[in-house]
Amino acid sequence: MGVFPKSRSFLCVDDALPSHFQRLRAGFCAKGFSLADAEDLAQGVLFKACQVRDRHRGEGPLEAWLDAIARNAAVDEWRRRRRASFDELDEAIADHAPCPDRRVVGRDAYRRVAAAIDSLPARMRACIVLSASGLPPREIAGHLRIAVSTVKVQLWSARRRLRAGVLNEPARAS
Repeated sequence: MGVFPKSRSFLCVDDALPSHFQRLRAGFCAKGFSLADAEDLAQGVLFKACQVRDRHRGEGPLEAWLDAIARNAAVDEWRRRRRASFDELDEAIADHAPCPDRRVVGRDAYRRVAAAIDSLPARMRACIVLSASGLPPREIAGHLRIAVSTVKVQLWSARRRLRAGVLNEPARAS
């Protein structure tokens, strides 16, 4: 069903694509996407396939070509979501307004801490902010989709950098 020879019109691609919608949707659901997201992604794959149908050389099954487009769409969506989670954390960090006591007593220290946190790389900053909000490393790892050991290393490095940045001490290598 899914192979179309070069000699045939590419209209057969348009006729064949809708029959693949359910298969693509099921594949996205199996990759962990919600049903609504899976439907959106499957529709996006079919739309993309219609846009670039002239790139299919007719040498292999249509399913394999669509699966490659679907795999790329899933990776793009995961990357977009990962960036979005870091953007949300950056917004949460930017929204931290000092309470009145901090304005009077610890203005300089607060600025040093905020500057030190802002200077951290995105993943490290995300780990330290989530840790400061009370999440254990296992939950941080799940939220950021990284290994627990990576979270622990990021927290250790972030604390070391924050200590050096806030106290103006050189970072220790140990």
